[in-house]
Amino acid sequence: MRSMATNQTPTDPDALSGFVERVKEKHQTPPPGPPKRGRKRDFPALSFLSLAAVAVTLRAFSDSEPRKLLEKDERLRQAMGFQRVPHHILIGRWPEGLAPCQHRY
Repeated sequence: MRSMATNQTPTDPDALSGFVERVKEKHQTPPPGPPKRGRKRDFPALSFLSLAAVAVTLRAFSDSEPRKLLEKDERLRQAMGFQRVPHHILIGRWPEGLAPCQHRY
């Protein structure tokens, strides 16, 4: 029988941080493409991939819910690789910039 202390819920910050670490371990960075013109990105794609995984896990599908999560939990934000909270419009547009998934599960 498990005690309540070891049974973590999906919203437990330690469980979410561990989940983010497992996402980072499984992620394979694609080879870099040719350099693009313009301003460099402020946040790595892996940060948004981690945010997407946490958002799906928590069933937080609106743009404002992941932002609120990042604002509330600094430790989780650091684990995802965000130095600051991205603007809500950027959070809403990030799926457009992700590369298609190459993994087979």
